[in-house]
Amino acid sequence: MLRNIAFAGMLLASPAAAQSISAAPMVRIEAAGNWTVVKGEMQCVLDRSLTTGGVPTRLQITLEPVTPTVWLRVATEGDGGKRSDGRAVMFIDGRRMAGDLHYNIFVAGKYRMREYMLNLQQHPLGEVQERLRFWTKAHGDIEMQLGGFPAAWTALQNCMGELYDGWGVKREDIERAVTRPGGSLHEFIDWADGVREFALLYWINAQGRVDECRLLMPSGVEAFDTTLCSTLQSRARFSPARDAQGRPIRTPQFDHPRLRIQITRLRGG
Repeated sequence: MLRNIAFAGMLLASPAAAQSISAAPMVRIEAAGNWTVVKGEMQCVLDRSLTTGGVPTRLQITLEPVTPTVWLRVATEGDGGKRSDGRAVMFIDGRRMAGDLHYNIFVAGKYRMREYMLNLQQHPLGEVQERLRFWTKAHGDIEMQLGGFPAAWTALQNCMGELYDGWGVKREDIERAVTRPGGSLHEFIDWADGVREFALLYWINAQGRVDECRLLMPSGVEAFDTTLCSTLQSRARFSPARDAQGRPIRTPQFDHPRLRIQITRLRGG
């Protein structure tokens, strides 16, 4: 049911916050449809039709499983242009958020995509009531009118909660991790020919070891799939997550190794 749109952006260091920002946004995007939550096997997507000066536009918000990362995408029909990336400043209902965040602009089919990577610990998207604005120095200053967003955000959270229940993940185990685990599973697994994509849920304990593991989406390479979890449990050594007091804690980790691609779908795209 989901169509892949690839993204492998890298964070940049130069802050956009140092630039002069106008009092009013350049482009206003208006609502043109109702909120919809689309549930997949490994994610939930909050979706809404918008319009930009009469041009069809779509907003999608995806929560990356068991992390505070949010991918927010604005797709406008027929916009063309070259791929680019940089830093953006975020406003919630006219209030500027501290710091900045990474964004990409690229073409996907008939859409011109703007893609923003948010960290909920720094960019509290759940506080939005009506308006969300992203300012960039070189690639547009947009503000979206998002009436009814609080209820839609709650529906998205509930959808993810259903996924977590099915996986045996407790939301409190995610939320109390102020610092995420350090390290990469790529250091500890043996890649096999033909492996392109898989999804894995595993728990890193306070000692940095993997003590529980579940393959959510097999790669289709049997020798790889049957040994993946046991290999991680025997070899992996991560830096454990830490709580607000700096204590190491056990926490779940989700990996979908395909250059950390986030999977979305633009219905009708």
